[in-house]
Amino acid sequence: MVAGIPVVRWIGRNSSGGEQEYDMAPSLDCAILKRSDTFFNTWSIPTFTIRGEALSVKYGNPDPTVFDRPEGYKVEVENEPGPQSLVGLLGLR
Repeated sequence: MVAGIPVVRWIGRNSSGGEQEYDMAPSLDCAILKRSDTFFNTWSIPTFTIRGEALSVKYGNPDPTVFDRPEGYKVEVENEPGPQSLVGLLGLR
């Protein structure tokens, strides 16, 4: 159980040969509620571990205010490179 929700544990190996443990909740489309992932260096010495765990779960839609833009927020769009900028870059004007 993680955060009061039944989970299924999966244990495997990552790309460095380290151990991975994922606790997934079938009732939440197998969302990972707890994770531990240990990585090894080239000498097979554990160098670091990533851990995470859900402390609580709130069912339903998220509060819409979570998606509000902060006050003063603005979007700045840079011009993407196109044919005209390539012509200038190559000195073909």
